[in-house]
Amino acid sequence: MKTKIIRSACCAALALSLSGCSLWQGFMSEESPVTAAIPTVVPVISALNQPFNAFQHIHAEIGNDRIEAKSADFDAMVSADRKSMKVALVALGTTVWQIDYDGMVITEERSDHVPQEMQAQYLLRDLAMVYWPKETITRQLKGWTLTEAANARTFFMPGKTSPAIEVTYQNGAAPMSATGTAVLVNHLHRYRLIIESSPVK
Repeated sequence: MKTKIIRSACCAALALSLSGCSLWQGFMSEESPVTAAIPTVVPVISALNQPFNAFQHIHAEIGNDRIEAKSADFDAMVSADRKSMKVALVALGTTVWQIDYDGMVITEERSDHVPQEMQAQYLLRDLAMVYWPKETITRQLKGWTLTEAANARTFFMPGKTSPAIEVTYQNGAAPMSATGTAVLVNHLHRYRLIIESSPVK
């Protein structure tokens, strides 16, 4: 009984923070025409030369003309090798959303308190855009352009000169590095993720 009460409290805490921030909700649903503008991008785990294992604290900030600006914080454990990738979202020490990806199929176990609008494919897409090697992403961009400079990545829609998505790396962060701070700004959907990572051995 005590375990169930604690677990319910953890799930409720996550529900309040995630549903409150509306991340990956509404304007990023399958029905949204803006969402369709971003190609489907997934982490190519077969391209990994070494495992990627990180504990991450993610701060999300949302703001567009459809919703009031909001923010939320949550923790995640990410582990990937050439055979599989796992992402676990954690609230108050309890895993409330487990995502598994074998390179072909995404499966998940989620608490009822995790909003259904929270889609695993979008979370995996953002992780791929931030951390995966450039060549594995470029093949999936379908006409988009990815440029890399010192400590930054920029994604452009076909024929556009203004960036649609920008990634910057701070405090030693870099693609395929589980250390430092990465900031992803999605201008199309008007949200920002600040991902603070530390390696898990």
